[in-house]
Amino acid sequence: MDNELGRIEQFAVYRRHGLARWHLHRLRATRAALVGELGAAVEHNEADRAVAIEIGTLSTIGMYHTFLNELALLRGTIAPEAGRAAIAMLQQAPGIALVRIFIPLVHALRGDHDLARATFEEFRHMPGTIEVGPRWAALVNHIGFVALLLDDTDTAGRVYQEVSGLPPGYMADGSGVVFCGGATERVGGDLALATGRVDEAIGHYTTAIEMNARIGARPFLALSRLGLAKALVARGVAGDLPAARALVTEAAAEFRRLDLPGPVAAADALLTRIDAAATAANPLSRRESEVASLIALAMSNRQIAEQLVLSERTVETHVRSILAKLGYSTRTEIATWSLRRAAF
Repeated sequence: MDNELGRIEQFAVYRRHGLARWHLHRLRATRAALVGELGAAVEHNEADRAVAIEIGTLSTIGMYHTFLNELALLRGTIAPEAGRAAIAMLQQAPGIALVRIFIPLVHALRGDHDLARATFEEFRHMPGTIEVGPRWAALVNHIGFVALLLDDTDTAGRVYQEVSGLPPGYMADGSGVVFCGGATERVGGDLALATGRVDEAIGHYTTAIEMNARIGARPFLALSRLGLAKALVARGVAGDLPAARALVTEAAAEFRRLDLPGPVAAADALLTRIDAAATAANPLSRRESEVASLIALAMSNRQIAEQLVLSERTVETHVRSILAKLGYSTRTEIATWSLRRAAF
């Protein structure tokens, strides 16, 4: 892509070609956002706007606002003034479905879910009826994005039926794309999870992590990790909790580095949920948990008694209680359980 951008730049400079300069800034903004250089993405988008004003066509100016809307979707929030400006621009735009879908999307990001649902109604039954063409993928995906924001599982399910059979790829088809959201498998994971297809979601997210890591798509790699963590928690297997916690902790750190407040809040909420589940999964008292952790260090009952200033008989009683509560029969099983919990 960098090679292609260099060629566009050469053409724009040599020919003094305004439209080429517009494409150059448009694509540089897209590339910067893809790899998490959000400050540079905003700068290129502003430069693009200046060129768009020179060109003087509504579509080139509209792309500026569209890009801001995509950044808002990534960040999970939109500033009030930016939201009003976006709606004003969208209301002037041509009656194209791919343009109109941003109206409920912006309303949802503004927190006005009632208005978002009202303006989304026309799109709910479009999946499965849209003719395949240059705008098909972008429209179907954005219908899915809005469905997810509004917890509309019926529409999310219809979108998933449309996209789930496609081979793994990346968002962007080369036809003047405004934004690239990384691997399409992440969106497949979000839709699958929202509609209760947990095992399928895990498969999508696992592929998305590998694909986004391959191209350095930092924001979308972190979102894929968060999605996989959510799916592992949703599966309800206690043994998945350490892996889920590791994934969401790594994702949350990246979200904070990139200043993505919406994903940060989602990651923090999931961490709280995981920790609560881990606590609920521990039937031991505080003292029994201490004894179990010392068993994991291969300490004998006598050594544990000395460490905790207890009698050896009291430690023996604690060990019997631990075995009964956990349904185990050996100290080795206690040690394994304690080490697994320590991963939290």
